[in-house]
Amino acid sequence: MKIISNDGYVFNQSKEKIYNVFCDFNSYKKWWPGTIVFEVILNLPEKIGSKIKIKPYGFLSFFWTITEIYPNEKIVIKYCEGIYTGQGVWSLQRQKEKTYVNFSIEIESNNLIIEIVNRLFSIQRIHKRMMKKVFLRLYEYISK
Repeated sequence: MKIISNDGYVFNQSKEKIYNVFCDFNSYKKWWPGTIVFEVILNLPEKIGSKIKIKPYGFLSFFWTITEIYPNEKIVIKYCEGIYTGQGVWSLQRQKEKTYVNFSIEIESNNLIIEIVNRLFSIQRIHKRMMKKVFLRLYEYISK
């Protein structure tokens, strides 16, 4: 089962401020919804190779490994080990006085439980709703 999603939000803050939050993996639990559990497994100074365990709804898990960094522009994530494999990308683009933040994924799951849930509820729709919450919570977090 393939999941492709592209979600974005417009912020008043600078690309640098948002990028710094994205690189502070320990802050994720402060601005992601409480239904998503984060555990930083490896946090390297250069960020490439850093690894995060993610447990949506406290259930089945997967890992993110940071594979590419373009400071203040883009962070490329490999989904590995667990219920999803594929790639995700955080990208930031300055537009006039605003910063457009985008999170895109192209992932696959061969997990039977995920397949059953998808038949009942559409994982792609669940992901889109969750990303709306992520962006709103990120906005609240960086606006403090």
